[in-house]
Amino acid sequence: MSVGPYFAVMSNLKKLEGYDPIYTWTWPRNTLAITGDDKYPEYAEGLEIGALYHYEEEEYYFLLNSEQDMYFFEWREKLVQMVGQKSVDEADGQYPFCELIRHRECADCTTIGPLMSERIASDFDAWEYVARSTGDARFLEYYEHIRRPFELARGNGAVSLYAMA
Repeated sequence: MSVGPYFAVMSNLKKLEGYDPIYTWTWPRNTLAITGDDKYPEYAEGLEIGALYHYEEEEYYFLLNSEQDMYFFEWREKLVQMVGQKSVDEADGQYPFCELIRHRECADCTTIGPLMSERIASDFDAWEYVARSTGDARFLEYYEHIRRPFELARGNGAVSLYAMA
């Protein structure tokens, strides 16, 4: 059974020096290689693309609970509609949560750095009242679940999205 994609959150990052990103077997435990995306290079802001960072803690936030639970995709649609967009596919320009929604367009495992995490977490903060006012308990549960990785990465962390078969 597939559990689907998940966010991995690494906190308390410290840049490592003297390790070659190619030779992964030489890296100390808890090492993250920062990856970027040509389309959205700002996602890694606050970190150096290609550099290695040691992290103290790592947490995982699964986006799908099982093959049958595809609510995450419905949740994204509700989220973009909540902030005034027609749909995920039609959303354009700058709008709240746009970086979170556009992250799906990036290459696998593109790192979201601490500055972008701050922006996304701030969107969650600013829109919390509206999310709560929907009265949709499942929507709010996902809202809080997906908010958490970006809160943890604020300041000195990173978030990566991974696919898992």
